[in-house]
Amino acid sequence: MKKNTVIAVASFSAILSGLAGLAVLSFAFIGADPLTAGIVGSLLVASSAYSFFQARVRTDSDQRLERINEKAARLVETVCKQRTEKSDPYENLEACIHILEADLLEGRRKERAIIKHSVDVICIIDVSARFLSVSPVASKAWGYTSDELIGTLLTDYVTADDASSTLDTVLGAEDSVDVLAFETRLRRKDGKLLTLLWSAHWSASDRGLFCIVHDVTARKQAEELLRQSEERLKTILSKLPLGVLLVATDEGIIEFANDAALSLIDIPKESLAQHTLHDFMPSVPARGVPAFLQNIESLPASTSELAMVRADGSKLHVDLTTVTVIQNQHLYHLCACIDITAKKEIEELKRDFVAMVSHDLRSPLTSIGMSLNLLLTGRFGDLTEQGNCMIERSIDNANQLLHLVSALIDLEQADSGTLVTELCCVPLEEIVEQSVDTVQQIAVARKILLTVDKNPLLESLVNADRSRLAQVMVNLLANAIKFSPDSSSINVSCEKDDRFIRIIIEDRGRGVPREYQRKIFERFKQTHTTDRTEKGGSGLGLAICKRIVEEHGGQIGVLSEPGNGSQFWFTVPVYKRVTTSGEA
Repeated sequence: MKKNTVIAVASFSAILSGLAGLAVLSFAFIGADPLTAGIVGSLLVASSAYSFFQARVRTDSDQRLERINEKAARLVETVCKQRTEKSDPYENLEACIHILEADLLEGRRKERAIIKHSVDVICIIDVSARFLSVSPVASKAWGYTSDELIGTLLTDYVTADDASSTLDTVLGAEDSVDVLAFETRLRRKDGKLLTLLWSAHWSASDRGLFCIVHDVTARKQAEELLRQSEERLKTILSKLPLGVLLVATDEGIIEFANDAALSLIDIPKESLAQHTLHDFMPSVPARGVPAFLQNIESLPASTSELAMVRADGSKLHVDLTTVTVIQNQHLYHLCACIDITAKKEIEELKRDFVAMVSHDLRSPLTSIGMSLNLLLTGRFGDLTEQGNCMIERSIDNANQLLHLVSALIDLEQADSGTLVTELCCVPLEEIVEQSVDTVQQIAVARKILLTVDKNPLLESLVNADRSRLAQVMVNLLANAIKFSPDSSSINVSCEKDDRFIRIIIEDRGRGVPREYQRKIFERFKQTHTTDRTEKGGSGLGLAICKRIVEEHGGQIGVLSEPGNGSQFWFTVPVYKRVTTSGEA
């Protein structure tokens, strides 16, 4: 740079010397004296030098002005999204300055509006934690005005526990280039304790920490309530008498097990993470656990019994109930396990007892009944009238006992799921006529009129077990006769109920009180405590009827008003013929 300058000056000096010499020679040539020629030459040289330097200065200024204009135009277009195209460079520069000034003023106005209307407190504190400026919202948020806070220390308002850590954070802010985030607990002017989240960065121009302070008191309270709720839930789950497992992922990883569940599988809590659900329930697949558990979730509780294997290899039975839950966009299965091993053992004893009753009681009772009937016919000699009465009473007792044994067997089969029902296409009219014929003799003895409505629906085909459906009809008809007054009537009718046929048996008896209309379908439940001795019966008939009807997919119930008789009804599905693709 210096070399180029020296060369330029030397060249310019040579040019001036040449011009001066040329002027002297010219004046000498025309006869002027040397002094005059020298003065004129010097003036020419000075004039030329002035013109040269003036042109050079003007050229440099224009270039600098052009560069400033270009930078100003780019700045205006980038920041203000505007363009200036004045022809005069000074006017263009002035226009740029006006645009930038207007944009700066608008930015300041917006900044003041944001600070004024912000829900968060905006403030600047120095390195000693002294407030330099505070937004007006502090009056509403903290109860202190800006004037009250400016010049005071932040540590005067925060709790004693947070004062030291807050001061340490502020003291180290000047050396930090990152945005600082910290929490403090501040006491409002009215005494209320606030939890504040500070987001701050060091401002070198303000020589302080520029802070945005957000009130997170409500969030903290919600988090604390949630934490307490989770703690209560964990305590409740841990102390529940049934086992609770939380299962996640396809592999069936057990993420949580309460005390009862750990006792069931007989492993310490520390080793839980090393096992999956498949390790303790072999029927659960090693993969595809969610699909298996969702299938269990859709089944009735009575069909969700699974075998479980303890860590020591011993076996037990559990009743598994599952619920699908979604937490943090992850699928979990909450499994409740009830140990039913003792229940299964009792059921096994019940089955053995019923088998014993069936074999060791029913057969002898049948034999006794047959022998008594032979005695009543006089096959082994004539009996006195008193003897015949005693034989008849003994036959009734034997039949009642035999009926009770059969009822107990039916109930046990229904409870254990072994009640046999062979569903097929059955003409409804045949079932009704057969049942009425079975009880007709009892009704005639009481002078009770049994009638059947002639309804085209009686010709319907139903999907039922013939003998079981007849058992329900006979039981309901026998009950109607038992609780109806002499010389009354009982009517059998039917109606269509969606995909079912509803059979209705209406009597003129004493009726069933509303509070007993659901209970009478439970075992050993009767409306009056004296019915068992006065009317006879075991209190099992309606319970058996309910089980049989439900096995058919139907329902059973009663409509009654005390003193106005009763309408016992049940539904049975209409038979639907399955057609093949080749049939019309």
